[in-house]
Amino acid sequence: SIDAPDNALLLRAELGDFWRLLNDSNDLRVEETYLLYPNPYPKDKHLKMRFQGHASLPSLLQACGHKLTVRASWRTYLEEFRLACRRAGELGIRPDLVSKGPYELSDLHDPLTLFERKYAKAGVPVYELVLDSDR
Repeated sequence: SIDAPDNALLLRAELGDFWRLLNDSNDLRVEETYLLYPNPYPKDKHLKMRFQGHASLPSLLQACGHKLTVRASWRTYLEEFRLACRRAGELGIRPDLVSKGPYELSDLHDPLTLFERKYAKAGVPVYELVLDSDR
Protein backbone atom coordinates (compact mmCIF):
# COMPACT_ATOMS: atom_id res chain seq x y z
CA SER A 1 0.00 0.00 0.00
CA ILE A 2 1.30 3.43 -0.97
CA ASP A 3 0.45 6.38 1.23
CA ALA A 4 -0.49 9.49 -0.72
CA PRO A 5 -0.48 13.04 0.63
CA ASP A 6 -3.89 14.46 1.53
CA ASN A 7 -3.95 16.54 -1.65
CA ALA A 8 -3.14 13.62 -3.99
CA LEU A 9 -5.11 10.75 -5.44
CA LEU A 10 -3.30 7.65 -6.63
CA LEU A 11 -5.37 5.47 -8.91
CA ARG A 12 -5.07 3.02 -11.74
CA ALA A 13 -7.30 3.79 -14.71
CA GLU A 14 -7.45 3.83 -18.49
CA LEU A 15 -6.35 7.43 -18.91
CA GLY A 16 -8.29 8.29 -22.05
CA ASP A 17 -11.55 7.42 -20.29
CA PHE A 18 -10.43 9.03 -17.04
CA TRP A 19 -9.62 12.38 -18.68
CA ARG A 20 -12.92 12.38 -20.56
CA LEU A 21 -14.86 11.64 -17.35
CA LEU A 22 -12.87 14.26 -15.46
CA ASN A 23 -13.80 16.85 -18.07
CA ASP A 24 -17.47 15.89 -17.68
CA SER A 25 -17.33 16.30 -13.90
CA ASN A 26 -18.53 19.48 -12.25
CA ASP A 27 -16.94 18.83 -8.87
CA LEU A 28 -13.43 17.55 -9.64
CA ARG A 29 -10.56 19.81 -10.59
CA VAL A 30 -6.91 19.01 -11.27
CA GLU A 31 -4.19 21.56 -10.52
CA GLU A 32 -1.24 19.76 -12.15
CA THR A 33 -0.68 16.60 -14.15
CA TYR A 34 2.48 14.52 -14.46
CA LEU A 35 3.03 11.96 -17.23
CA LEU A 36 6.13 10.12 -16.13
CA TYR A 37 7.85 7.81 -18.60
CA PRO A 38 4.89 6.85 -20.78
CA ASN A 39 5.50 3.98 -23.17
CA PRO A 40 7.08 5.70 -26.19
CA TYR A 41 5.99 3.08 -28.75
CA PRO A 42 9.08 3.98 -30.81
CA LYS A 43 7.99 2.47 -34.14
CA ASP A 44 6.42 4.94 -36.57
CA LYS A 45 3.42 2.67 -37.08
CA HIS A 46 2.58 3.03 -33.38
CA LEU A 47 2.14 6.84 -33.36
CA LYS A 48 -1.58 6.57 -32.52
CA MET A 49 -0.66 4.61 -29.39
CA ARG A 50 1.45 7.50 -28.04
CA PHE A 51 -0.41 10.15 -26.05
CA GLN A 52 0.48 12.84 -28.60
CA GLY A 53 -1.01 10.80 -31.45
CA HIS A 54 -3.97 9.38 -29.57
CA ALA A 55 -7.55 10.61 -29.82
CA SER A 56 -7.51 11.31 -26.07
CA LEU A 57 -4.96 14.16 -26.35
CA PRO A 58 -7.65 16.91 -26.38
CA SER A 59 -9.21 15.37 -23.25
CA LEU A 60 -5.82 15.29 -21.54
CA LEU A 61 -5.14 18.93 -22.39
CA GLN A 62 -8.56 20.00 -21.12
CA ALA A 63 -8.20 18.00 -17.89
CA CYS A 64 -4.54 18.57 -17.01
CA GLY A 65 -5.00 21.70 -14.93
CA HIS A 66 -2.70 24.69 -15.20
CA LYS A 67 0.49 22.63 -15.60
CA LEU A 68 1.39 19.44 -17.45
CA THR A 69 4.82 17.91 -16.91
CA VAL A 70 6.01 15.04 -19.10
CA ARG A 71 9.27 13.20 -18.49
CA ALA A 72 10.88 10.65 -20.77
CA SER A 73 14.23 9.17 -21.64
CA TRP A 74 13.53 9.74 -25.33
CA ARG A 75 13.80 13.39 -26.38
CA THR A 76 12.04 12.75 -29.70
CA TYR A 77 8.93 11.65 -27.80
CA LEU A 78 8.81 15.00 -26.01
CA GLU A 79 9.47 16.97 -29.20
CA GLU A 80 6.51 15.20 -30.83
CA PHE A 81 4.39 15.86 -27.74
CA ARG A 82 5.28 19.57 -27.80
CA LEU A 83 4.40 19.86 -31.49
CA ALA A 84 1.08 18.03 -31.03
CA CYS A 85 0.14 20.33 -28.16
CA ARG A 86 1.07 23.42 -30.17
CA ARG A 87 -1.12 22.20 -33.04
CA ALA A 88 -3.97 21.52 -30.59
CA GLY A 89 -3.59 25.09 -29.33
CA GLU A 90 -3.82 26.38 -32.91
CA LEU A 91 -7.13 24.48 -33.14
CA GLY A 92 -8.40 26.18 -29.98
CA ILE A 93 -7.69 23.33 -27.54
CA ARG A 94 -5.92 24.91 -24.55
CA PRO A 95 -4.08 27.66 -26.47
CA ASP A 96 -3.08 29.06 -23.05
CA LEU A 97 -0.60 26.21 -22.47
CA VAL A 98 2.95 27.38 -23.25
CA SER A 99 5.73 24.83 -23.61
CA LYS A 100 9.07 24.97 -21.88
CA GLY A 101 11.53 22.41 -23.14
CA PRO A 102 12.09 19.67 -23.66
CA TYR A 103 15.34 19.99 -21.82
CA GLU A 104 17.68 17.51 -20.19
CA LEU A 105 17.47 17.16 -16.43
CA SER A 106 21.08 17.18 -15.35
CA ASP A 107 20.43 16.86 -11.61
CA LEU A 108 18.45 13.81 -10.53
CA HIS A 109 19.52 13.65 -6.89
CA ASP A 110 15.88 13.32 -5.83
CA PRO A 111 14.28 11.07 -8.49
CA LEU A 112 10.49 11.03 -8.75
CA THR A 113 10.27 7.41 -9.91
CA LEU A 114 12.18 4.16 -9.89
CA PHE A 115 12.80 4.73 -13.61
CA GLU A 116 14.59 7.98 -12.81
CA ARG A 117 16.68 6.32 -10.14
CA LYS A 118 17.64 3.55 -12.58
CA TYR A 119 18.43 6.02 -15.36
CA ALA A 120 20.49 8.25 -13.06
CA LYS A 121 22.59 5.30 -11.90
CA ALA A 122 23.12 4.17 -15.50
CA GLY A 123 23.90 7.68 -16.78
CA VAL A 124 20.93 7.67 -19.15
CA PRO A 125 19.72 11.18 -20.00
CA VAL A 126 16.26 12.16 -18.80
CA TYR A 127 14.25 14.93 -20.46
CA GLU A 128 11.36 17.05 -19.28
CA LEU A 129 8.69 19.02 -21.10
CA VAL A 130 6.50 21.45 -19.15
CA LEU A 131 3.30 22.94 -20.53
CA ASP A 132 2.16 25.78 -18.31
CA SER A 133 -0.72 28.21 -18.52
CA ASP A 134 -0.37 31.81 -17.50
CA ARG A 135 -3.63 31.29 -15.60
